[in-house]
Formats: sequence, structure tokens, C-alpha cells
Amino acid sequence: MNWEAIGAIAELVGATGVIIFLVYLAKQINANSDNVSQNTKVLLSNTDVASNQITNELYGWQINSSEVAELTLKGNASFQSLDSIEKYQYAMVL
Repeated sequence: MNWEAIGAIAELVGATGVIIFLVYLAKQINANSDNVSQNTKVLLSNTDVASNQITNELYGWQINSSEVAELTLKGNASFQSLDSIEKYQYAMVL
């Protein structure tokens, strides 16, 4: 064998290695994308649950506290009729 044949074989082996590496890398990127997608779905689901819990707490306050319910009704009817403390409380409830 001469040096040119050895060089050609080495280039062929190197090119094959690069192709195998690129296929492996593509599979890893695809798997990572799937993991990111699943994690995003879980985070969005957790956000929905947390939002629902906060909403339920707010409605619980309005149901269990006649003062909060009255303030909410009064603010809904006419925000301008509230005094400054009531406006702050109304804004915090909302």
C-alpha cells in the first residue's frame, strides 16, 4: 500500500465517523427537544393548578367574609364611590 491509499482510507474512516456522530447528535437533540416539551407541559399544568388554587382562595374569601363580599359588590358597582382604603382593598382582592 502506498501513502495515498492509506490517506484515502483514513479520510473515508474519518468521514464515516463524522456521519455517525452527526446521526447520534441529531438523536440526542431530538430526545432533548422531547424532554423540554414534556417539561413545558408539566410547568404549564402546574401553573394552571396554582392559578386555580389562588382563584379558589379568592372566592373563598368572598364567600366566607361578608365584608369582602360587600366591598367587592360596592367596587363592582362604582369604583369611584370607594374611599382610598377601600380602593386599595378592592384592588388587592382583584
